[in-house]
Amino acid sequence: MSWTPQLDGLGKARLKGYHSILQSSITDLQTAIASDSTLAFITTNYPALTTAQVIRGDYERMWPITTGGYLRVYVSAGGHREGQDLTSQNFYIDGTTPGGIRRGYSTLITCVFHKDVFNIANADQQATIREDAYQTVMDWLDFDCLNTNAARKFYINSNCLNFQGGQDAISDSKIVQASKCFLLIGPGETTTVTGIQATVTGYAG
Repeated sequence: MSWTPQLDGLGKARLKGYHSILQSSITDLQTAIASDSTLAFITTNYPALTTAQVIRGDYERMWPITTGGYLRVYVSAGGHREGQDLTSQNFYIDGTTPGGIRRGYSTLITCVFHKDVFNIANADQQATIREDAYQTVMDWLDFDCLNTNAARKFYINSNCLNFQGGQDAISDSKIVQASKCFLLIGPGETTTVTGIQATVTGYAG
């Protein structure tokens, strides 16, 4: 195994891999929200979701809803914000023969709704709309993006493990935990927004 400074390392390449998976399905989420009679007003009032709303990095600041859309999807390292990114363990071929190091990666997918999306006067109606939006995004992450056969094992643009085919892979990838939550974002973490955070684990090789 080796690392070439001029190329993406395995950790960065895996983030780009998840980023690509989510980008390829973002229009499905737009369709799902537009098709729901409770949520369709969101797609009528605000710009449609595009690949530009899927961002590799951590959430920091609120964006203008009139131009930036009603939702952002962030892909970052760690099982939670500032959480564990990489685990390593010895790998044995037959139980006793050393076979190298097995690397496990935790990736955090954070879906953040703009603070003004659920700004509805009727509190009960607001609660229903917010819950339906949560579950639509959760189903999208689960069944359309991350817990699928295609995402179970995917190849990435690195070759740190020096496979003959020239590409590393992420295997046994799946969502291990997902939670709806309230998130504080800047500046100064003064704005509370609603969102979903999903922890995805996968192994190199």
